[in-house]
Amino acid sequence: MLRSVSHAFVFAFAFAFAFAFAFAFALAFALAFAIVFALALALALAFAFAFAFAFAFIP
Repeated sequence: MLRSVSHAFVFAFAFAFAFAFAFAFALAFALAFAIVFALALALALAFAFAFAFAFAFIP
């Protein structure tokens, strides 16, 4: 009985560890995707403002 209880605790701990690892990996992946998306958006806005600034002075 005691061995099955310890096995249950070990399996629960392993499952919680795997779930936490997967959650951290997904969070890191989402954070990296958000950073890349923000950089691409900033680059697109910079190009848009540069083109608008350039065409504003074309007579």
